Amino acid sequence: MMDKNVGFEDSTEVSSPKMDRIAQTGRYDRKAMRARLAIEDWLEEQLIDIYESDDAWEMAEIDTEEIMEVEESKRLDTLRAKLKNAKNQDKVEEIATELLERLSSYAANYSIGGVKERKPIH
Repeated sequence: MMDKNVGFEDSTEVSSPKMDRIAQTGRYDRKAMRARLAIEDWLEEQLIDIYESDDAWEMAEIDTEEIMEVEESKRLDTLRAKLKNAKNQDKVEEIATELLERLSSYAANYSIGGVKERKPIH
């Protein structure tokens, strides 16, 4: 009778620098995603209010990542232009300003990929 066992090594303790980094930053990724989702949910509510439509997200065509890539001094004007067709123009300035504040706060707390920036220790 032939032995059919294959000689695999026990791999329960496989570790690599990449896997260690993922394990350390996993909670930051989830936290960043929740923070980003909160911004998106808030924005959707605001857009529905000023466009008076459930299709407001498509009507405004606001991409928060795109907004953050615009030169900081031009972000407010970019948002104003995207919101120019809103029915309730009285709230546009307030919403645009609040969105930029929320996005700036998010950017200050999370780097690209949602991993919280680590400050160097001196």
